[in-house]
This record gives sequence, C-alpha cells and structure tokens, in this order.
Amino acid sequence: MYYRKMFPVDKNFIWGDKYNAQFWCELFYFKNFHGGVMNTDKIVGYIGLLIAILVGVELVAIPYAALLLLIAGFFLGYFTPSEAQVRVIISSIALTMFAPVLAEIPEIGIYLQDIVASISISAQGAALLIIMRNLYIRLKP
Repeated sequence: MYYRKMFPVDKNFIWGDKYNAQFWCELFYFKNFHGGVMNTDKIVGYIGLLIAILVGVELVAIPYAALLLLIAGFFLGYFTPSEAQVRVIISSIALTMFAPVLAEIPEIGIYLQDIVASISISAQGAALLIIMRNLYIRLKP
C-alpha cells in the first residue's frame, strides 16, 4: 500500500498488527499532496463540507443531513485548540446571520444560502461543544 512506501520500517514490523502503534499512527496521520499533515479532524471537516455542499446544491437527498453536520461539528469542536475557540463561536454566529443575505444573488443565491446554512450547522455544533466543555471545566468541583 501507499503508506508502506512513505514510512520506512524495520524487518520485524508486522503490517496489520493491532497492537503496533506505528501502524495506527501511519493509518490516521498521513501527509496530503501539498506536504501538510492530514489527520482525522481535518477529514471529518472535509466530509462535513462535502455533505453541506451536496445538501445545499440539492444533488443528493441525504437523510438526517442536519444530524450528520451537527455530529461533524461536535467532532471539530472537540479538537479545536483553545486559541481558536473564540473564532469558531464568532464564525458560527456570522454564518447564521449572513446565510439569508445570499438569497438575493440572482440564479445561484438560493444554492449559496443553503450551502452556507448547512456549513453553519457544523459551526454551531462546534461552538455548542466548545461552550459546553468550557462550562464543564469552569463548574466542575
């Protein structure tokens, strides 16, 4: 497989050994084509964005799309570093406020509005988890 060529390993390495940490690290932490690190929270973000675009353009009817977007937002909110938490909360508010404005654009405005509204569901999920986690940290005994 491709990740076997990327990471040199010793002869004693058993591919697929579930107790081998290097295998799982290589499987879930690989480099993308531009040299940046691609990990699971970025993959979930891209999947959420793909679902938002597909639902917004109405190409595919995805059952429980809002729930999937909310769960993706929870996942992204869990892995958000503390220095970016305020940006996520403000972004969720801004996306929710500006989505209806896009409907005024002729021809494609409705689609843009639906896409941004779907993205805002993920941002709201991330913001909700960040707020709840901060409340838990603040109020725990």
